[in-house]
Amino acid sequence: MKKYFVISLTALFLMSCGNKIVDVVAEKFPDGAKKKVKRYKIDGKDSILLKETVYYKTQQKYMEGNFLNGKRDSVWTAWLSNGQVWSKGSYKNGLEDGHKEVYHENGFKYYEGQFKEGKRIGKWLFYDAQGKLVKQIDYDSKPPSQTNLLN
Repeated sequence: MKKYFVISLTALFLMSCGNKIVDVVAEKFPDGAKKKVKRYKIDGKDSILLKETVYYKTQQKYMEGNFLNGKRDSVWTAWLSNGQVWSKGSYKNGLEDGHKEVYHENGFKYYEGQFKEGKRIGKWLFYDAQGKLVKQIDYDSKPPSQTNLLN
């Protein structure tokens, strides 16, 4: 797999003239279907990773997001095999930073909260499979305080 990736990337470097955006299949499933595709900006001899998309064997998207300076950046999304959003989270400089949402398989929200430089902050809300708020955790209190909302 790595040999294929290196050969493909080398060939792209040699063919490039000026700035180009290219997609490279970085990994494949045993049947040859794409598993991981990386998007690069080719600028002379330099390649800059811009985006990564990972697929299920069915070729449905599993995960996708952008890179900046070689690190995760912006919103990354993951999907269940049926195409439904499983999670969304923001990244900055390779660390989770911003809002995070995760969903149950039935589409109802499972939990949500905020990250700052890779650490949970503020109140995080947790829901049952029917979408009812069942727990809150406040990560700003020392130690984090938990409130169960089940009756």
